[in-house]
Amino acid sequence: MVKRSLQASLTGIQEAKRAFALKGWIQDNLAAEVNLKTRQPIWRFFSGRPLKRHT
Repeated sequence: MVKRSLQASLTGIQEAKRAFALKGWIQDNLAAEVNLKTRQPIWRFFSGRPLKRHT
C-alpha cells in the first residue's frame, strides 16, 4: 500500500487557489481534468492534507 507522503506547502496552496480563481474553476473541474473519479484528493490538497504519492 502506498503511503500518503506528499503534502502541499502553504505557499503552494495559496498559488493554486489564486490560479483557480483566475480560471474560474471549481474542484470538480480539476478532478475531471486530471481524470479523478472524485474530488476528494483535490479537497485534501487545498486543505493541506497529505495525498497518496501516485495521485
